Amino acid sequence: MQLLSRTAWSGVCAMLIAFGGFLCAHPAYAQVVTFITETSATTYSTPRDWNSSNNSIECIGPGGNGIDGITNNTSRAGGGGGAYAKIVNQTISGAVPVVVSAGGSQIDTTFGTTLLVCDDGKNATSVSSAGAGGTTAASTGSTKFAGGNGAGGVVAGGGGGAGGTTANGSAGSGGTGGAGGATNGGAGGTAGDFGSNGGVGGDGTVWQTSPARGAGGGGGAGSNGRWLQFDLVCEYNAASGANAGSYGGGGGGGGSEGPCTGDCINFGGCGIGFAGAGAQGIIVVTYTPAAVVAAGLPKLIILPLGVLKLVGRLIIL
Repeated sequence: MQLLSRTAWSGVCAMLIAFGGFLCAHPAYAQVVTFITETSATTYSTPRDWNSSNNSIECIGPGGNGIDGITNNTSRAGGGGGAYAKIVNQTISGAVPVVVSAGGSQIDTTFGTTLLVCDDGKNATSVSSAGAGGTTAASTGSTKFAGGNGAGGVVAGGGGGAGGTTANGSAGSGGTGGAGGATNGGAGGTAGDFGSNGGVGGDGTVWQTSPARGAGGGGGAGSNGRWLQFDLVCEYNAASGANAGSYGGGGGGGGSEGPCTGDCINFGGCGIGFAGAGAQGIIVVTYTPAAVVAAGLPKLIILPLGVLKLVGRLIIL
C-alpha cells in the first residue's frame, strides 16, 4: 500500500472537508517546520492541524551594526549579537502577530507580541562603546541564551555572535567576531590585517544547512591604515569591517586611518574603513500535526495507514 504524501493528503482532506467534516490525520506525519525570515512579515497563520501538545517556537533577535572608523588611528567597535529564546506546547489560533527585525534596527524579534521575545543586539556607538548583546533578562521564553557583546578598543572590534539553541553567543575579541551559540553556530569572522577587510561572520546551521539557518557569527573588524613616518609612505589604507552571519550576528567595526599627513593624504592613502552590518532575526515554528476534527459525515473517518472507511467499504489510498 502506498501512502499519500503530506501535500497530496492535505489536498484530499481539503476536498472532503468541503463536503462536510470528518477526522483527518495524515499517517506517519512528520514534523512541520516553518522559517519566518521576511522582515515584512506581520502575522503567522495558525495551521488547521496545529497541535497544542507538540510544538516549539524559537527566535533570534537581530544583530547590531558596527560603527565606521575615523581619523587619527581611532578604530571603531563591533555590534552585539541577538539573543535566542524558545517556548514549547503553546495554544495559539488565528493570525498571530510577528516581528522579524532587520539587522541594526535595535528592535526585538517577537511572536505573539509578548509570548516570545528575543532581545536585539545593540549598535556600536563609539570607539570603546561596542554594541551589547541581546540579554536573557529582556527576552521571554522557557529557554533563553544571550547574544555576545561586540568588541571595542584601539584595534577595530569584531561583532558579537548570536545566542544559539544551547549556548550564549561569544563576544567579539579584538578584531575577531564572536561565534554563534551552540556547536553548529556560525564562526566569527577573522580580523582584517595589513589593509584587508574583516572576514564575514559564518552562518549558523542548527535548523538547516542549505540554505543555512541558525545562530550567526559576528563579523570581523577591518584593519587600520598605517603610515610609515620615517619613509613618508602609506603602507596600506584602512579597511572595512565585515557583515555578520545569519541569523542575529553583530557587524564588525571599521578600521581607521592612521596619523596620515602630507604626501600620504595628497596621494589618497589612509582612507577610513566602513563598518559591517548586523544580521536580521528569525522565527522558527515546529509542530507535529494533530488530527483535524469537524462536525458532519459521521460514517466517514480516516483509519491508520491511509485507509478510508466509508459506509462499510474500504477504499485504499
